[in-house]
Amino acid sequence: MLQKHGVLIIDDEALARQRLRQLLHAAPDFSVLGECADARRVAEVVRELRPAVVFLDVRMPHLDGFEAMAAIGSLVRHVVFVTAHAEHAALAFDVAASDYLVKPVTQARFNAALDRLRRSLSDAGTERVLLGNRQGGEAVDLNDVSWIEADGAYVVVHVGGRRHVLRESLAQILERFGTGQFVRIHRSVGINLQHVRAVRRGRGPGIEVELTDGTRLPISRRKAGEVVELLRRQPAPSEDRARDAGPHVAARNSA
Repeated sequence: MLQKHGVLIIDDEALARQRLRQLLHAAPDFSVLGECADARRVAEVVRELRPAVVFLDVRMPHLDGFEAMAAIGSLVRHVVFVTAHAEHAALAFDVAASDYLVKPVTQARFNAALDRLRRSLSDAGTERVLLGNRQGGEAVDLNDVSWIEADGAYVVVHVGGRRHVLRESLAQILERFGTGQFVRIHRSVGINLQHVRAVRRGRGPGIEVELTDGTRLPISRRKAGEVVELLRRQPAPSEDRARDAGPHVAARNSA
């Protein structure tokens, strides 16, 4: 099954957003999750949709593209600027943009940008993060992190059966991981969506998530809908899990 990469389009002009949708139509492995015409809402929308790639205009009312990129820098790894102004290209690469497309964008140039994104996205599993404190630390593959729990002023990061205790808040570490694959399911627990085996009715009145290592964690009533929706946006195996979860969520909400 083809893996799809979620895309968010941010441009204040409706015709520009429509053109990007047309260009993306030829790429079945990229899926448009949504659009945003107001750059002031960019961080809010990125947190909600968790895209893998953001296509971002440079000149917009209220907030320019570089300010918008700064607002989402810890939330999304791949930002492609799409603009009619070629003079900002050097600055775009100074801030580590994935690409810089000048309007009008041809299909050939757009396809080349997508190929570059595909190569980078295929290497996402090699991303490593440092888990440590003043006494030392260890670099681990981000994909190996299965879940995170808050414990007072600390968080416990679970990686391949091992526990790493860090002096950070849950919100801080989820923002630091910022890849779109982590979500808070409870006030004190966050999970890696790629480690979800199933979502099912819990032992009590609510629902819970079962991870690939057998860990079962409760999902708060407030977070249930968001978690299932995010699972539906994951590649095929997770979509199957989310579909299995649907009746449980419906039963939970009607209780």
